[in-house]
This record gives sequence, structure tokens and C-alpha cells, in this order.
Amino acid sequence: MEVTRRFAGAGDLDLLFEINRAALKDHVRSNFGSWDDADQQRRFSLSTDPSSHQLFYNGSQPVGFWSTTRDDGTICLERLSLLPAFQNRGLGAALIRELIAEARTFHRTLSLQVFLTNRARRLYERLGFRIVGATDTHYQMEFSDFEVEFAFLADHPELVPTVAQWWFDAWPKAGARLDELVERVTANLHKDMVPTQVIALAAGSVVGSAVLKQHELPERYPELENWLGSVFVSQAARGKGVASALCARVIDVALEFGLPVLYLQTHDTTGGLYARLGWQTLDRTVSEGRDTLIMKKQLPSARGSKEHVPSETVRRD
Repeated sequence: MEVTRRFAGAGDLDLLFEINRAALKDHVRSNFGSWDDADQQRRFSLSTDPSSHQLFYNGSQPVGFWSTTRDDGTICLERLSLLPAFQNRGLGAALIRELIAEARTFHRTLSLQVFLTNRARRLYERLGFRIVGATDTHYQMEFSDFEVEFAFLADHPELVPTVAQWWFDAWPKAGARLDELVERVTANLHKDMVPTQVIALAAGSVVGSAVLKQHELPERYPELENWLGSVFVSQAARGKGVASALCARVIDVALEFGLPVLYLQTHDTTGGLYARLGWQTLDRTVSEGRDTLIMKKQLPSARGSKEHVPSETVRRD
């Protein structure tokens, strides 16, 4: 697809809004509950300087726009909106690669934000962006030049021994046996029901894991269902945003299942990574002799979610 571009002018404000509405209306509904066209247009008009936007065309057909800002050390992609008919055709990736090349050449930080419900985040991850923060509705991301992919462990059963060894070493339990854990994990590999196991892959090797599970601490919180757990990143891949990306990928799965909320437990009583990703403190307790924080993440409504999420009562801690 051959694309030309031009800077927008004052007379393009309505066109910019129309593209923005087509690209983001569903995400606004999912994250905020509704779309009020008049209110959204008013907000867009107040927050938009058309001269800071570039419009993209395929022939005479407008296909999208972006807005970027720059200072001495940072490039920020403020907006990138493509009409649905021109999404998933390589244009977004080509544009992002332009900014990556500029950031590398001039040694600048490259940042952006994306709706929690927007699958464009997966493109950004494939291109080397990492999550550095989150709100209830958005992820903040920065380019890190560390490319990582994600998959279900169910699609890579040969990696179960590696992942089980991580969990066995990271969370030791009295009387536990590694061979039994491998057997239990293997028997409960799923992609379309809880529990669901997600792994991170870099350069062909598994570098991390996370699980959407039905329960943790069921003796204390029997009413709380659907937990993020078993978040683990190999030593060589730490500090590169893999844990944040794994958490985001589990949230993706939860959204696809139509789950309204997730829970987790952490021994970091400040909330650490999870607080930075927008998780809220629900309770404080003691687990296995250690102070433990119970946290909650309210999820935006998921479009096309399943009416019922099948689950099993077998726990894989």
C-alpha cells in the first residue's frame, strides 16, 4: 500500500475527529462504558491542535493520522489512529518503525500509551516496546529494543519441565516433588478455560511465565475467583519489561473470557510492579509466615466476551 502524508490544518479538525471516532469508539465504550458523540467531539476539539498532526492517504482516501512531540531526550507518540479498513495491513508497524529508527539515531527515549483493550499493544511488544506503567484504562510503554513474543504453554508442552522447575524453585513447598508438579501442570494445560498458562519467548527460548488461575489462598478468600499468579521471569530477561507484558497478556485472556476483575497476592507489601500497573490494594494478610498484600484489578468490559468461562477446580500453585 502506497501512502502519502501531509500536515493537517485548521480545516481538518472534523476529518481528524471522524478518523479518531472510527478507530477508538469501541475502546472508549469498553473502558468508559459509553460514547457520547457530542461530548467526545467537544473534548477532541479542545485538546487538538491540527497543525501538530500528520494525515495519511492512500491515493485520495484518508486512512489515518498521527501526532508526535519531541524534546531533547524524548519522542512521544501522542496519537496514532487508523481507519479500521486500513488496520492490520502493515501501515501501523511501518510508521512505528520510522519512530524507532529516529529514536535509535538520536539516542532518544520513545514512548506511547495504548488502551488496555487495544490489541495494537501486541504489535508494540513485537517491535520492542515494554510496559512501564498503567492506569485503569491505559498502558504506558517505552521502546526497549528487546523483542519478545507470547504463547500459551499448551502450545509448547515440551517447555513444561522448564517452567515447572522455575515454579518449584521460586515457591518451594514442604513435601513437594518436581515430578508431581510437572505431571499436574501437563494435565492442566488450557487455552480456553481457567487455568490458562502464558509464556514469554525471546530468541526462541522461554524467558517467563504467568498463569490465570481460579483460586489462590482459597481457605481465606473462597469468594474471590480468577487470580493472576506464577509470574516468573528468568534472570537473563529481568529488567526488560517481560513481567509487565506477561501481566498484560493474562489480562488480555481475562478480557476474552469476559471476567470483570482479577486478584493477586504478593509479598512486596508496597505493591511494587503491580501497583505501577494499576492494581489496587484489597487486603493485607500473612501467608506462609510472610506479610502478604492482596491486590485487585478491575477490568474494562470486553467486547465479544464469552457468556460463560469454563473452569476446573484443580489448582496449579
